[in-house]
Amino acid sequence: MSTQVDKRRIERRLDRIGHLTERTAGLGDLSQTETFTCDCNEQLIQVVNSASQLQWYFD
Repeated sequence: MSTQVDKRRIERRLDRIGHLTERTAGLGDLSQTETFTCDCNEQLIQVVNSASQLQWYFD
């Protein structure tokens, strides 16, 4: 699935149940990709890109 916003293109990948697993934003020759991970309870637990890694922990 992709979207065009002005000159920027955003592509999204979903898993088989519709959760966002990857998003890539591009502008010309530049692009940045983020990956998203959910746990077995469908809660977002991790987001990773080239500059950072965020993690959440649930009790």
